[in-house]
Amino acid sequence: MRFLILMMLVFFLISCENQRNIGDMKYLNGYWQIQKAEIPDVVIKNYKGGLKLDYIEIKDDSTGIRKKVKVSLRNTFKTTPNQEKIKVFEEERNLKLKCKTPYSKWTENILYLSKDSLIIKNQDNKKFYYSKYQIDETKP
Repeated sequence: MRFLILMMLVFFLISCENQRNIGDMKYLNGYWQIQKAEIPDVVIKNYKGGLKLDYIEIKDDSTGIRKKVKVSLRNTFKTTPNQEKIKVFEEERNLKLKCKTPYSKWTENILYLSKDSLIIKNQDNKKFYYSKYQIDETKP
C-alpha cells in the first residue's frame, strides 16, 4: 500500500513539474532582454551587445501591453511609439499570450516562465529566450 501511495505521489509531482498557470503571470512584468532565437531550419541567432528590451506590463485582469525599449549607455530608456496589447490566458493547462496590434492578431505560447527567465514560441514555431533585465539604479 505504501508503495502505491508513493508511486501516485511521484506521478503527481512529475505531471505538475512543467505546468504554468495564471498565477505565474506576475513574473511577466518588467524588462526582458532577448538572449537568442531558435528559428526552424535556420541557425540559432544569438543576441549580443545592443540593449533592446521588451517591456511587459500585465494588470490584475490579465491584460496589458508589450513594447520595445532601447537602453542607452547612461541607463536611460527610449520606447517606441508602437505597442502590442496582450492578454494572458490558460489553455490546456498552459499559459499563452493573445497579442494584438492595429495591423495583426496572433497567439504565443509561454514554454517557460520564472522570475528570471522566459521562453516564448510564436505562431511560426520560432522560440525566443529572454532573461530578466535588471535596472542598475546606481548609475546617474
